[in-house]
Amino acid sequence: MTYMTLRIIRYAITLLFGVISTCAFSGLLRTKKDIFKVGEIFVVLEIIQLIIGMMIGFESTIAFYPLHTHLVLICILVYKFRIKFLNALSYTLIAYMCCQIPAWVSSLFSINHGKLAYAEYPCYVFMVVLTLYFIMKYAAWPIYELIQSSTKMTLIFIIVPLTYYLFDYITSVWTRLLYSGNYQVAQFMPLVICVAYLVFAVAYRNEQTKRIGAVWERTILANELKAAENEIENMKAMDQITKMYRHDLRHHFSFLLHLAEQGEIPPIVDYIKENIENINAITPQKYCDNEIVNLILSNFAKIADEMGVDYDFSIDFPKNQPLSNTEICVLFSNIMENAMTAMKKIPQEQRTFRIKIREYNNNMIITADNTYDGDAVIIEKVPSTNENAHGYGTKCIMSIAQKYNGFSDFKSADKMFQLMVVIPLTI
Repeated sequence: MTYMTLRIIRYAITLLFGVISTCAFSGLLRTKKDIFKVGEIFVVLEIIQLIIGMMIGFESTIAFYPLHTHLVLICILVYKFRIKFLNALSYTLIAYMCCQIPAWVSSLFSINHGKLAYAEYPCYVFMVVLTLYFIMKYAAWPIYELIQSSTKMTLIFIIVPLTYYLFDYITSVWTRLLYSGNYQVAQFMPLVICVAYLVFAVAYRNEQTKRIGAVWERTILANELKAAENEIENMKAMDQITKMYRHDLRHHFSFLLHLAEQGEIPPIVDYIKENIENINAITPQKYCDNEIVNLILSNFAKIADEMGVDYDFSIDFPKNQPLSNTEICVLFSNIMENAMTAMKKIPQEQRTFRIKIREYNNNMIITADNTYDGDAVIIEKVPSTNENAHGYGTKCIMSIAQKYNGFSDFKSADKMFQLMVVIPLTI
């Protein structure tokens, strides 16, 4: 009778351990108030087990544990706490596997059911507390984040818990195959652990590579935004100088009037030419009503003139567009810079560039065409060349378009590169 009572108590402790560890892995135990969640789940499951135990007996209750406890626990996580089914399944399987830690350690005290037999139960309680402490302090959050990261990683990660779960019930609960002495049965779980380790190592390496690549791209984009902000400030400073020139016109006219009164015509001509060149060098061309766009296009127009590019800007910039000044600078600077870089590789007489901005069907449509040497291919709708540094400008353009639920499209034909960016307008 005492032995059966101890088994029932241990059975209840095991249920409590499983509920607490499952909730910890699920991210449901972040505050002290969350302990009530554990209490509610434990009480529900304990009541179900008591009812089933009285109906079919203790041993049969253990045999049907996956149905009346684990399945119910998964349903509670899914429907009450809005956890994805695959994730809830993973947390439950991992918690079940963790039950092996206190069970195995305490089994060392049950040898031959001798004097140490009853020491198994206090040892089991101690190991349950110790294991829960380790799970909640060190293991729960990393496992929660890993399972939340991707479905692929979750499927790989639960290979061992799922296999162990099925192996344990098939070989030790529903049958006694594990204790039959069969070599293949005894070595099955070590085989699974070995295979799962190799698969997880490869998958984890691939995920880490993707994560590092994503961090690198975010760093590049952040640098692009910072550079764009600096470029905007420089352009604004240049515009301020232009305004100062305009403000000082009366001084220039006074000087010219003095020269005219003295009959100094050649100095007048030279002075006027010099100031025209200075003003042209810093005065942005007005292509539209947006100051930033005018500054960027004017800056690149000067570069195009130096390179001998035949260019044309047709700009009807929508007023209700959603882009910030920094995003405008990043977007148009990369469009222009990519085009100018591509045209450096071809003879001057072949260099042509066209950019057009218009509003159509409540979208801002940006199209840009430029000649290039033909050394580029479109892979998965993204241009690619042999240059190691190529691609970040393109990714910036794509990122800005995607941010506003728009898209970008790249095409190349007959040594002509074509870009189209569509960004929905605000209403």
